[in-house]
Amino acid sequence: MLTRSAGTLSTLGSNTVTVELVEIVRDPDAIEVFSPNRRVEPPSPRDTTGHTVRHTSGQICATHGVTEPFRVYVRQYQDTSPPSEGYESGEAATCGRLRSFMSPRHARLTAVAVGCGATEHVRRLAPRTADPVAGEVVAVFKRVIYVGFERAGGPRRVFAVGDTSLRAGPLLAAVELGVGGWAQTGITSGDPCYLHPGITGVELDVGSVHVCLPEATLGLLPAGQSLPAIGAAQFQSGQRERLRHRGLLDWLLDASMTDGLGWLDRLDAALAGTGDADLDGLVDGLLSPDPHPEAALETLVGRGPGATPAGDDVLCGLLVTARCVDGLSRRAWQTGRAVAREAVGNTTPVSRELLRQASLGRAAAPYRQCLHDLLSPSSPAVPETVGPVLDIGHTSGCALLAGTLTVTLAAAPEVAPPT
Repeated sequence: MLTRSAGTLSTLGSNTVTVELVEIVRDPDAIEVFSPNRRVEPPSPRDTTGHTVRHTSGQICATHGVTEPFRVYVRQYQDTSPPSEGYESGEAATCGRLRSFMSPRHARLTAVAVGCGATEHVRRLAPRTADPVAGEVVAVFKRVIYVGFERAGGPRRVFAVGDTSLRAGPLLAAVELGVGGWAQTGITSGDPCYLHPGITGVELDVGSVHVCLPEATLGLLPAGQSLPAIGAAQFQSGQRERLRHRGLLDWLLDASMTDGLGWLDRLDAALAGTGDADLDGLVDGLLSPDPHPEAALETLVGRGPGATPAGDDVLCGLLVTARCVDGLSRRAWQTGRAVAREAVGNTTPVSRELLRQASLGRAAAPYRQCLHDLLSPSSPAVPETVGPVLDIGHTSGCALLAGTLTVTLAAAPEVAPPT
């Protein structure tokens, strides 16, 4: 049984430690015990910010009604000497600096930002009753985990909880993970997780880790991201926009950038007149009035290396860019939805969710910024924002750009002009 507090705790004595109190854990085996019979000191005044009240250990006992031995687990502390007696912090102190960590046994994290895709999932999943929604962990990395939930026979909804050092994206709930990240929690793929209402928002419980998604970080539905808009006619032969994007393709090839699938080389060859049935089928499927995901499924989905397969990254870039082009936007949405629906078993759950997000025009922040620049008439052929995109993964960034160029150089010129 956990009794949680968001207050600030300060010890008495010469070794003063200021911490953010996360959890009080009732523990009969606690080595360091706060005695519930200790004299309760008068409350200290509010600090200069007016937001927190400092407590003595005795006041904590009285405030929370703890009548059993317990430990206090902390997430942040700042001191000039080792913590005073009475703390169990889960890791050795590093003196003289502010440091965060997750206790091997218990941790409470609070999201500081939640992407629009994650917001959408949480809003639709969050129960109206006290009963939690059960899900499972679908992928674990050092700085991020992905969790998936299904409800009432609907599609699996996947979102991520990761460190604030990660690039902002539609699925990311950003938290301060601190030292060790998810690696030290013992959480593995397939572990159960639970989503349920909390006092200040929605709570996600994963093993011994409790993540609060505050109401202030969850936007309103419908959630979305702004996208640039450009006419397909801008990419007809001889148009300045087409020449700029052809220049980007040449630059990527000359720099020996790899998308993990050889797609840039195939696009270059197709533009030179060499037939490519796979690329032609992909473009035809995107141009069709009705969604035809077959070519994308056969040619790209699940293909190539990477935690998210390179083919999926190409397709994500293609879908997000097509959402920006007049005459292709609705078709991209329809095709992307169909691909995500049919991709079960053909790619990873994370990639399938990213494809669904791409069909809605959602993507990682560096790529979206680059796309704004690439579709801006005043931008050079290789804007500075290309660099941060190429830093995404081993091949993911280049693959996203390959998808963009597939739209602007191969698909957009084939869009029939409006009548």
